[in-house]
Amino acid sequence: MRLAKRAPLRGAFTLIELLVVVSILAMLAALTIGIIGSVRSGQNAATTDGTVKKAQLELDQQLKTVSEEASSVKNQYLPMAMSFCDGDADRAKSLLFYLYAKREFPQTFVEARNPLAIPGVGSIPGHKAIPGVGSIPGHKAFADLPLASGLTPDQEAAVLLYRIVLTKGNKGTSSSEDAFAGAVTTIGAHKAFKDGYGTHIAFVRWYSPYNGAYYSANADLQAAPFIAHPTLRDPFDRQGKLQNWGNTTNRNLCLGVLHNPAGSPTVAFDGFNKVLTVVSAGPDKTFNTADDVYGFRLNQLGGKAN
Repeated sequence: MRLAKRAPLRGAFTLIELLVVVSILAMLAALTIGIIGSVRSGQNAATTDGTVKKAQLELDQQLKTVSEEASSVKNQYLPMAMSFCDGDADRAKSLLFYLYAKREFPQTFVEARNPLAIPGVGSIPGHKAIPGVGSIPGHKAFADLPLASGLTPDQEAAVLLYRIVLTKGNKGTSSSEDAFAGAVTTIGAHKAFKDGYGTHIAFVRWYSPYNGAYYSANADLQAAPFIAHPTLRDPFDRQGKLQNWGNTTNRNLCLGVLHNPAGSPTVAFDGFNKVLTVVSAGPDKTFNTADDVYGFRLNQLGGKAN
C-alpha cells in the first residue's frame, strides 16, 4: 500500500513580495486620497460659486433699483443735482446714481454709519439737511454697527454684505437666510456669508482696473460685454458726462464726496469700467490673489469665476 505524497508546504512571503504588496497598497491609498481630495475640492468650489452667485444676484437687483430711482425724471433731487451739474440731466442722473450706490452699498462701518454729504443736492427724507450742503443719512440697518470695529476691511465688507442682502434689502426687497443654508458664519458678534473653504465672503462696490491690488485681475472689464463703445467705459456713467465734466470746481467737489472723506479729489470718474461685485478669497483663503472668485464673472461671463 502506497502512501499519498503530501504537497510541500509553502514558506513565508519573501521580503520582495512584501515590498511589492506594500507598494501596491501605498499606490492605492494615494489614488484614493487624491480622488477624495479632488471630489472635496470640487464640492468646495461648487459651494463657493453657488453662494457667491446668489449674493451677486441680490446685489444686482438692488443696484438696478437704485439706478432706476436715481435716473427717474420724477426724482425730486434731480433739479438740485442738475443745478449743481451745470444743468446737464445725464450728468445729474449719473451723479445721483453714484451717490445712491455709496449709500446703499457701504464697504466700511464708517461709511455705513456716517451721513454722506452732497454739495448742492439736498437731503433724503428723514434727515435734516446741513445748511448749504445736503446729506444722505446712513441706512437704519447699519445703525447698531460700531464706528471702530477692530475688523479688517474685508471682514467689515463681509458683515455689510450680509446686512445688505438679508437685513437691509432695497425698496422692500430682501432674501432670507434659508436661501444661504450652511453658508453663514460669524465674525465676532456679526453674521456673514462664507464660501466652501470656510472663509467669509466680501464685496467691492466699485471694482475696476485701478482699484489697488485688483489692478492685474481686471482685463476683462475693459472688453466685451463691459465695453459697449470705446468712449463709454463706466456703467455708472454711460454718457461719459462725469468723466468729461468741464466745470472742475463742481467735479472736484463730487470726487471728494464720493471717494474721500477728507474731501480731496481722487479717481471716481477715471473713465474705466466699474462693477459691483461679490468676492470670495478662494482656495488659498487670502483676498486679492489670483484664485479669488468674483460674482460679476459668474453672473455675466458664463461661469468664469476667476
